[in-house]
Order: sequence, then C-alpha cells, then structure tokens
Amino acid sequence: MTEDDPGSTGEGTKDFAVRTALGTEWEECTALTGLQDPGCAQPQRDRVQRYHGVIRGWLLWVLVAVAGCGPQAGTAGTPSAGRTGDTAGPETAARDPRVELEAQGRYVFERNCVACHGRWGDGRGELAVGMAPRPSNLTRARFKFRSTPSGSLPTDEDLRRVVTLGIAGSSMPAFAALPDRDITAVITYLKTFSRRWDNPSLKSPPVAFPAPPSWLEDPEARPEHVRKGRELYRANCASCHGDTGRGDGPAAAALEDDAGKPAPPHDLTTGLWKSGRDPADLFRTLSTGMDGTPMPSFGDALGVGDRWDLVSFLLSLPAASQPGAR
Repeated sequence: MTEDDPGSTGEGTKDFAVRTALGTEWEECTALTGLQDPGCAQPQRDRVQRYHGVIRGWLLWVLVAVAGCGPQAGTAGTPSAGRTGDTAGPETAARDPRVELEAQGRYVFERNCVACHGRWGDGRGELAVGMAPRPSNLTRARFKFRSTPSGSLPTDEDLRRVVTLGIAGSSMPAFAALPDRDITAVITYLKTFSRRWDNPSLKSPPVAFPAPPSWLEDPEARPEHVRKGRELYRANCASCHGDTGRGDGPAAAALEDDAGKPAPPHDLTTGLWKSGRDPADLFRTLSTGMDGTPMPSFGDALGVGDRWDLVSFLLSLPAASQPGAR
C-alpha cells in the first residue's frame, strides 16, 4: 500500500490522522523542518505531538472497547467494574480547552494576520515585501510594546492592546472589531511560534507605574517641566532622534535591531506614537524600552520625575497635538 494509505500500518494510521488534522501545514512544516527552518521547526513539532496524544488516546479507547473492557450495554458512559481510573475517551481528550483555543486562534490568524506575518509567524507573508517597518517576526518572541521589565515577555493584556489598537505609523491595523474570544484565541496561538513562551524566567508581572502628575494639566506649571525635559532629551535622546526629534541624530544611520537589520529612530514630530499618545503611554515606553531595538529602558537611568519631564517635552513637539495623532 502507498505511504498515504491509512491502512498500511498502525503507525501509518496515526500519521495519516495527524496529516489529515493539520492539512497542508503538515506537508509544509515537514519540508521546512527538514531544512531546519527556525520559523516552524520546534513549535510546530510540539503541536504535532499534542495531536499525536489525542490520536493515541482515541486508539487506546477503541482497543479497550473491542476487548470488552469498556462500558457495557446498559451502562453507557460509566467505567466497567474495577476500572474506576479508566482514561477518558477521545471526546474528552479532544476537548482540551487550550488545544481548542489554539485551533480557533489559528483560524483567526490565517484570516487576519498570515498575509503579513506569514504562515509560520516569521514576518514573511506575501504582503510583507516592501513594508516599512516590516511585520514582526513572532518566532523570535521579542516585543517592543510591553508593561513588563526590559527583556521580559509581554502580558496578555499588552498583546491585547496591540491587537485591538494597532500600531500607529505602521502597517499593523487595529482589530477592535474582532470578538473578545477571537483576540484571546489568536494571542494563545501566537505563543506556539516560539519556545521562549515556555521559559518561566522570561515572565514577569507588569511594572507598577505612577499616575501622571497634576502639573501636566496646569498651563502655568508645565512650561518649567518642558524646559527640564528638553535638557534631558538633549542629553539622552538627541544622538539618535536628532535635536529636533526628526530621527536624524548623528548615531541614527548606524543603528540596527538585534537581528542585524537597520532600525532607524522614530520621527517624533509626526504625531504618531506607536504605543499610544497618552502621557501614561509615553511614560511606559520610556520606562520599559523597546525590546529588540536600540531603544533602551530609562527605568533605572532616569528618576520618575525626570521621566515625566521628558514626557512633557515630547508632548510639546510641534506635531504631537495634531488632531488624530496617537
């Protein structure tokens, strides 16, 4: 019998069932894994192993039933005498909430995200060519917009904010119209692209940020803080973002991200703030930095008051208050 014939062997039956469950993804991932493609190999193998577990449970249930050890007629749904610890059947195994959520997340991802982020989440989708900035490579699991300390993975709420609001000044749109469960599902699914999500040492609670100071709303007190912020900007930011904030500082041309690709500084005069334009959003970005880019965290380098002064200066830049800016 042929390799694709499910009747060849017991192992062939299992492989056929898995290939059927994963469809085209099985063929593509197998080919890519053979080439040691970093975008799909390990995470996709993990998902295949989970499907193997479901199939093994199904086969075991069938064997037990055929041997006469399963529930007898008239006692459907109850274990046979002396077998109170029987393993749950395939229906129970297939209803693992996380597996179901990942399956739904894959559906959402393939219909809304794959064109840019690629089938394997590596940022190589059909529409990615020519995009600037390019779509995130989710297999690296390094995220710019977080409420967690530098070097840590984002919280689910951080990811939800990006999916819901999008990223201003980029090709990442807002998906606020998606149902809440779809957003939860796609967040669960994107975690299958990288083993970093399995490392507990990379998971941290969000940083506790202070509330914005009252002087931000005081037109008489604010100018003095803007002046202090301008000095802090010149000392800490101008080398990359330039004296006027246009991203043309002397160090800008040589900046690269941690993948070795050019990472030009953001033009702060566009009025487009990628992680939100509220004072609290800017304070968060200054405090946590943007992982994977040259933008560092100033959480330790600058005190709380200095960071708020710097926020007040950034908000005073010419385009920052234009209608529709975020």
